[in-house]
Amino acid sequence: MRYISQGWDFDLLSKRVIAFNLMEEGEEKEAERAELVKITETLIYLLPLERSYLKEEELASFFLEQRANADKLLSAYTISKIPYNEYIAQVLRKRCVTFVLREKAKESDQLRLSAELGEEAIVEKESDQFVMEDKQKYRPVYPLSVDISSLSLAEVIEYIINSPTISSAGKINSKEDMLREKLLDKRKRKQFLTMLLNLPITDCSQFIDHLASVFQTIPELFARFFELKDQIKMTKKEDAENSRAIRNRHYRILLRLEDSYNKTDDENERKCILSAYEKLRRAFEKRNVQIKNAQRGISQRDIAKILDISPALVSINIRAIRKLLEELNQQYLLLDDQYD
Repeated sequence: MRYISQGWDFDLLSKRVIAFNLMEEGEEKEAERAELVKITETLIYLLPLERSYLKEEELASFFLEQRANADKLLSAYTISKIPYNEYIAQVLRKRCVTFVLREKAKESDQLRLSAELGEEAIVEKESDQFVMEDKQKYRPVYPLSVDISSLSLAEVIEYIINSPTISSAGKINSKEDMLREKLLDKRKRKQFLTMLLNLPITDCSQFIDHLASVFQTIPELFARFFELKDQIKMTKKEDAENSRAIRNRHYRILLRLEDSYNKTDDENERKCILSAYEKLRRAFEKRNVQIKNAQRGISQRDIAKILDISPALVSINIRAIRKLLEELNQQYLLLDDQYD
């Protein structure tokens, strides 16, 4: 490989990196950092190819993703039994495996999404033709005599999508009536239910009758829908409580570490405290993310498993129904203005 032909002395490079990490902060260290980061970036680019971790066509994407970590790799290297290039190779080997798996998953998702979108387009075309011919013929493939309390969430969704168009006792306003017309389309019904799953947890009991009226189905189906959604999110709520307790402990320790750092003048002790502080700070931030996620609705990845579609298609469906709702709102406002 190119860097080997340049005759690099990796034992010397390793000592140079260790010496750099022991240097006092200042202009001299920053100048050395710039040089060593360039060398590290070169290793990030060339080592995966030399060790056959990646194919040549995968190399550029991996390098662009990992070059930002050059400074972290440099700063993390301390006295070691292996030279700097071997240390970099060990780190990159794991990251290359992850990268390849992720790229394969991405490619698989794209192929699956293309197939799904093709099927969805056919269904949408057929649905449009079906509704145009005679909206009154919109009828179920499932009977309503089923025991709703025994249905899974996926089954409830299928029943709501395919349930009969019935006259509901619930009253709806003119905006909801516009939405009801759009939801004669089965694809739109599925998109709307996908969005409901993704919405944050809330008490939906007051909306059940309205939703049933808009979907022209029975309220019991939506009652079961939200019951099952809450069951899925209950585990997340418990996880959030545990994460909140751990996060609060982390915060108290962070305050103590900060206090200890300010009280000591010993540079080695300060360095140890700072290292511990950074690790704990990352754990603290991770808990915050977990708490935030638990407060949301069901994740798009989990929705994809429920509906047996790809996460990418879940995202597309949610965006599509949100766009439809925005368009209906604008249309309603325009109609409103005409009668002012």
